[in-house]
Amino acid sequence: MILSASQSPPGWLIPEDNTAGRDARVRMLACGGTWDALRTPGAVGLPVVAKLLLRPTDRAVLGPVLHDEQTGTVYWLVSPGHSANWPNNCTLLGKRDWLAVPNPINPHSKLTWLHMPTEEVFTGPPWLAKALQEHLATTDLRTS
Repeated sequence: MILSASQSPPGWLIPEDNTAGRDARVRMLACGGTWDALRTPGAVGLPVVAKLLLRPTDRAVLGPVLHDEQTGTVYWLVSPGHSANWPNNCTLLGKRDWLAVPNPINPHSKLTWLHMPTEEVFTGPPWLAKALQEHLATTDLRTS
């Protein structure tokens, strides 16, 4: 597992007063307010997040990244209200969408934070779209 910060998110992402009980394994957070979420297949998202975490300049502008091991999906919390040229099989979640995240009090073993910045920062959509597209172009060149 890739982790660049504590698995327990700071209060700026999951407020202490969330109504989920101590026994709940996940908390549901609404997308489309402070942030949107980009859903990517793990085969694309995992290598990209690993690469971005290697460089301090990239890590500094990378928002929270969540991995759902059960579905093999990676979720990137991105700045809202931006359009980007997302690769195929990537879906932007916004208003009217919800994201399941691990409950900091009783974490779900199949949902893990791959990256959790200590300061409030969300990934820029154009920057992330470029990183994903570059990875796919490189991967396509190697497989052909």
